Amino acid sequence: MTAAQPVERGTDWRSGTALEPATWHRLLQAFDAGAPPLLACQYAGVRFEVWLAECRRTPEFELVAQRVRASGAIACLMFIQQTAATDWKVAAEFLKLAFPEFFGTRAREMPSVELIGDEDPEADVSPDDVAAVLRILRANGLGEVELTAEVDGHPNGHAAGSGAGEAAE
Repeated sequence: MTAAQPVERGTDWRSGTALEPATWHRLLQAFDAGAPPLLACQYAGVRFEVWLAECRRTPEFELVAQRVRASGAIACLMFIQQTAATDWKVAAEFLKLAFPEFFGTRAREMPSVELIGDEDPEADVSPDDVAAVLRILRANGLGEVELTAEVDGHPNGHAAGSGAGEAAE
């Protein structure tokens, strides 16, 4: 039994290139399999510098190669989707790889709502900080703020040892 030969897609020979038709065909075979340009050049027996020069000289040359390479990747994706229809493990792996932000291993680690300041040591606010801000606001007539909660057992946000309100107690 022989291996299936790749179907040539967009392989019309372009006379504008210095490459032989057989070399062009091998390049396109490698691209159809998904090979990156350096590996495709090695497979076809072409120096990578020659490949780059051909791409600069004839932009259509690179476009055809990119199209063939993309068609190979799309064919693989379609095969994976068909296989996923009957194998849940393939479907799960496809989701992890195709949509890592939703189904990857890091998706479970990321909170759904960004919690600002959880990891920032400068974002820590002590009761003393809150009391100081409230005193400044009140001193400048920027509004009265009613605090009904107790901080460290002291009403109105005065923390123990802050110095604020200790003379009155």
